[in-house]
Amino acid sequence: MLNRKGAPPFFQSALRLKEGQISDPVDSPFGYLIFHRVKLEKVTASHILLSFKGAMRSTQNRSRGEALEMAKLLVADLEAGKEFAELAKVHSNGPSAPKGGLLGSFTRGQMVPEFDKAVFALKPDEVSDIVETPFGFHIIKRHK
Repeated sequence: MLNRKGAPPFFQSALRLKEGQISDPVDSPFGYLIFHRVKLEKVTASHILLSFKGAMRSTQNRSRGEALEMAKLLVADLEAGKEFAELAKVHSNGPSAPKGGLLGSFTRGQMVPEFDKAVFALKPDEVSDIVETPFGFHIIKRHK
């Protein structure tokens, strides 16, 4: 729930809205505003990150091509029934690797657009194909 204390008077009408409701026009210092209270879509996911030289925050020396080949091998391992969390612990370059790649829960828009689009397209317990972001190649598993 949003904090009502300290909110400007024109914003109070937005705070009173229930999910899905749209406010009447509200006069504000910025002009007339209309508020729409939306449900924040939330997922829990894990990933395996294979970064490469030149990717954001990468400490890896491997080439983009080498990282892509490794990602393809990991997808094949997953299709053969290997455990996602175990592969993440061994192969992921992300800070979540020790936790089996677990990123926790997050809402739409919190991740980079490529990752966001992929994870929200998955069904629970589904694993993505290879997704490239500025950080490298990801294999994503949506939990819920």
